[in-house]
Formats: sequence, structure tokens, C-alpha cells
Amino acid sequence: MNGHEIIWTQPPALLGGTAARLLPVPRQALHRPAILRFNSDSFMPEFLNLLDTNPERLRDYQVRRETWRGFTPAPIPEAPKTPSMVLQRLGIFRRSAPGAVTASTTSAAIDTVPAGTPLKLYQPAHQRHYLVACSLVCKVPGLPDRGMEPGRGEQTAFVIRRLLPPAVGPAGSVESWDEHAWVAVQQGPAWRNVGADPLQVVDNEERLPLFAVHFAENDRRRRRLLAGVIPVGKREAYLGAPKASGSATPGVTPRTSRKILLRKEVVEPWKSLVRRAQGVQKSFSLPVIPSGLPTPPDRLPTGSEKKARLKLEREQIQTVSWFILLDFAKYLATYLKPVWRAVLDPLRRDQLTAPERDLLDALTNATISLALRETLRRDAELTATGAVLYALGDVPVSLREALAKCGASPDGLNTELERRLESVDRSYNRYSADSRAAWPGFLFPLADPNAPNDAPLPPVAALATLNPEEQSELTLDDNPVANDPLERLDKLTVLVLRALRDDNPDPAPEPAVPIAAIAPANALEGWFVIRCVYERPACEPLHGEVMSGPTEPFQMAGFFDPDAPARPIRIGLPIDTTPGGLRKFDKNTAFLISDTLCGQIGRLKGLTLGDLVLSVLPWPFHKDLPSLGSEGEPCKTDGGVSLGMICSLSIPIVTICALILLIIMVSLFDFIFRWLPYFIICFPLPGLKAKK
Repeated sequence: MNGHEIIWTQPPALLGGTAARLLPVPRQALHRPAILRFNSDSFMPEFLNLLDTNPERLRDYQVRRETWRGFTPAPIPEAPKTPSMVLQRLGIFRRSAPGAVTASTTSAAIDTVPAGTPLKLYQPAHQRHYLVACSLVCKVPGLPDRGMEPGRGEQTAFVIRRLLPPAVGPAGSVESWDEHAWVAVQQGPAWRNVGADPLQVVDNEERLPLFAVHFAENDRRRRRLLAGVIPVGKREAYLGAPKASGSATPGVTPRTSRKILLRKEVVEPWKSLVRRAQGVQKSFSLPVIPSGLPTPPDRLPTGSEKKARLKLEREQIQTVSWFILLDFAKYLATYLKPVWRAVLDPLRRDQLTAPERDLLDALTNATISLALRETLRRDAELTATGAVLYALGDVPVSLREALAKCGASPDGLNTELERRLESVDRSYNRYSADSRAAWPGFLFPLADPNAPNDAPLPPVAALATLNPEEQSELTLDDNPVANDPLERLDKLTVLVLRALRDDNPDPAPEPAVPIAAIAPANALEGWFVIRCVYERPACEPLHGEVMSGPTEPFQMAGFFDPDAPARPIRIGLPIDTTPGGLRKFDKNTAFLISDTLCGQIGRLKGLTLGDLVLSVLPWPFHKDLPSLGSEGEPCKTDGGVSLGMICSLSIPIVTICALILLIIMVSLFDFIFRWLPYFIICFPLPGLKAKK
């Protein structure tokens, strides 16, 4: 082992000739790896050919600031030169003369972007590829290459560091921000603060590979250059990752995964039902807008119209409520088993802890009034009259009783009810005896459009001494109205959180935390630097790894970055679009339609494009979608056999339909967003005819 110092420098071709390397070089430029830019998908052959023919031209490929408005011309690649066999054996390569003027160096590259434009690396989709290039040398005159011994574990790599403002004090310039390393944690990669010494490699920090290439200098001396591909395509993963903390999963608490599961499967779908019921109730007080009238008449919905709407809405709300109740029962049986046992057997209440009793009481006090129960079990829809569809006992009084119907004593689930819900393939129609037999035999809607204030919402009282996590659960919805239903559901979430026990004697597998639930360090803007690393484990602890200086701070462009250069894309549409021309295309693309989807598609046949457009327009042009019926049975043959389909279509015709539909939708939205001037531009192409 020699005793001289090992350092990282820019590639020799960027530092100049041998004489230039003997002169003092600015330390910042000397130890800073270079970033090379290529605007061709064949960048690797171009890079290798450049080193074989004219390495001095590597300066032309250094990254520069550019946008599609301020475009920096790319160098013209060198033509490949194959040396003769005699020169190859002698180790002499024919190359361009030093200082020769080539097509790409006749004019110096001039940056045409405005001052202050950040250095931004674009993605391969923008036809941009970037390499980080550096050299590992000995700090002696001439800067000779440092030899490596892979057999002793020596290796080179580069790391991507993210720059984030300091937690305390002024932010200052980007160069003064704290470096964070890309490390692997239990839930996924995260950014961990490097600390006061950025020249140290962090444990579990991702190391990206460098590959070695060789070239000859003007004095025929062989040199080595280390390069690596910069993964700009991982930009979204880099920006979406959180800061690493002391916990195994950064940015979350031990109960976060169970809380997210509760919100995803129970609370948020329940909120959607409440909002839907409130919207229907509000529509009953607005004038009806029949089709074809320019202005709305001054009348409210009639009793028959209101009854038909209530029937449809109650059927759909009840369908979703059954599945929410089943998911809620599964959640309690998995993560709150003591509470679930008390749901099935209320006499077990005294065996619960105080938070568990509060949750059980909230489920017990979430009730439906007797008047609403009488209305739900009859077919009058508006009042508690009409033909009886369900017995009064089939409409539970409380949420606890409804959940108990999804369970089996002492702490299991009603497998027959679950099987029925998972296997049903027809829509729920409360007026049809066959449909009622296919669905569960009890009613318990979690919201009602005719009595939104009579829904079975837990009457949760004011919660005191909220911790930060519980307080965040109550700020998800901006509800200025007192005793708002959505706020009561958020308070129910807090009660569930308090009842969860970390010392559960029967722990259940923790669900995965969704990426969206982990707060990113900064999802809008990211500054990065690159450092090269030389590791020699056989020399530790006397000689550790050697870290280079940072590159110039840069950003990574997103896929839809407005500054990104546009890759030239041309989509050829069919030329001859007459019936005679389109009939020649083969229908060679097929897709499968199940019997259930076939029946649902059949319900949509009565819809027109005008109905869809009117359904999304604001008042006074808005019109609800026409009723699609409530059966929706799967497609069957006359003999009752379920029938799926294989449909074959012609891609050219579908392409034309998609283009026309796109233009129609953009034209409609242009009334609101004024998109059309920025959407499409056309140029005349003389002589292009469909029929020649």
C-alpha cells in the first residue's frame, strides 16, 4: 500500500493536457465530478466512440442549462474510426489531430436561457441522457490513475444526495443546505440527514454503479475514466420519499397502518354515503329541469318523482352499507378482538378497558329511529305506509346490532353472510322478492337521503386531551357546522385509535402503510448533488472510503415539465377513412367481457352522449342521468346459462373515434378552461390525399 493521497477529480480530458494538470487547479473544479449530456438514445456508443477518437471533445458534452425555448445545440458525434491492424497491435490508435477543428467546434456553445435558470436534468422520455464522469487518481504530479483490487473488496460507486433546508436557522443558498442520503428503511427508501460531515457514507445508503472506460491521451498514455448513468427517471420516487426518522417507518406512528386501513375501508366510504345522501336531500328542494326546456320551471319534484329517486338511492346506499358493515366487522374481529366479543355479547362490556368501552358505547348509541325503520321496511318510500317488505326485526336499531349480524359467537365472522355478499352478481332491488333473497336479509343503511339527520352516526361527545395524531384526524374535513356528520365519523376514528392496543396478546399482521399516507420531505421541488465513492474495506479503519466533492446542484425534471425538450413523436392515423378503406383493416384485437360486465353494459345502451354531457354541466343546464333500471342481471341464454363474450375490434377505427371524442371533449371544456389555443396546432401538407 503506497502512502500518497487518493482523490477524485474531473476526467483528464476536461482538465486539459498533461501540462495543464501540473499547474494549480481550483479545488472546487478539481474535485467536482462532471455531468455529461447526450441527446440521443444511442448515447453509450456515442460516448465510447468519442473517447476512442477525440477525448478532448468531452468538454462539448458537459451539461448546460437549457429549455426548449432556450435550446443548446448538441455536439455532432464523431465518425467512428477503425484503426489498422498494425496500429492496433502496436497500441497506437489513429485519432483526430490535437486542436483540430471539427463540425461541432466551429462555434462555441452559447447558453441562451435567461439568467438564474436552474440546472435541470431531463428524463429519457425527453430524449436526454446524463452520465456522471470522474477519475480516481493519486495526488502526485500528473495525477496518475489509482489502481484498484476488486479481490480485496475495493469498488467505486456514486451516491445521489438531496439538499434540504436546515431545520433551524435561515435557509440560505442551495449550496449551504443539508445533504440527505437515500437509505433503505422498513417501509421503503427515505432521506436521512448525513450530518456535519458530508464526506462520510451513511449506513444503508444506495450506491449506484460506475463503469470504467479507457482512452488514450495526446501523448499516447492510456487513462481510465469512471462513468455512471444518472437515474433521472426515478425523480418521482426521490421527491415522494419522506425524511428518515428514528422509527422503522418514517413519518408514521405504530398505529398508522391500522388507522389507514380503517379509513380506507370504513370511514371514507361511509363519508361518501353521507355526502351522497346530503346531495340528494338538497336536490329535493331545487326546481326540476326537464329535458328540452331552456329555463327551469318554478316547481319542485312531484311525489312520484321523489319516490322513484328515493328508491334508487336507498338501494344503492344499502348495497354499499352492507359491504362497509362487513369490512368494519372484519376490522374489529382482527384488531379489536375484545370489542368485537362485546359487540356479539354485550354482557362482556365490563371486561373492556375505558377506551374500549367508549368505542362500544358509540356503536351502541348509533341508532335509527323507529319512524325511519318503519319507512325502510315498506315500499311507500316517503312515509311509514305501504306494503311490508321486511319485518321490523330485520331493521336493527343500533350499529352494534347491525355489526353483530356480520359475526358469529364467540368472536368469529358470519361466513354465510360474507359468502353471499362476495358472490352476488345482480343489483339490489328492494321491490323484488328474488333480489331480496340474493342479498342479506336485514336492512341498515349508513345514510338516508330523505332523513340525513336520522342516520346511524355515533353521537360522539367532545373529546378532550387530544394528542397530535388524534388532532390531525379531526382536521381532515373543513366543517364549520356544529355536530356535522363527517366530524362525528372522524371522532369515531379517534375512538378506534384509542382502543387499539399495542400490547395485544393476539397480535394481527400489520397492514402495509400506503405511500400516499407517508408525508414526503418536499414533493414539489428537489435539489440534488452527486458524489463519487471509493471503498476499500481491507484498509479500514486506518484508511476509510474516499468521497469526492459534490457536483453542481441540479434539479430533476418531471415528465410534464414545461421546460423539457420535446421528443419528436408522430402518430400515423389511417389514411383512407372511407367505408371502402376502413373495411380492409383486420379486426385482430379482442377483449373478454364477463357475464356480469355484459349485463352492466346492457344497462348503458339507453345513454347518449348528450345525457353524459348534461350530467356534468352546472345549473341551469344540468340534467341527471336517466334511470338505468335496478336489475342489471348478468347476460344469460334462454336456457339460463351465463353468457360472456369475446369482442373483436379494429384498432384504426378505434383510433379515429378516440381522436374525435378527444376533440369534442376538449371543445366542451374550452368553455370553462380556455384550453383550445394551447391544445393543437396544425400545418398544411399539400398533396396528402386519401385516394390516389
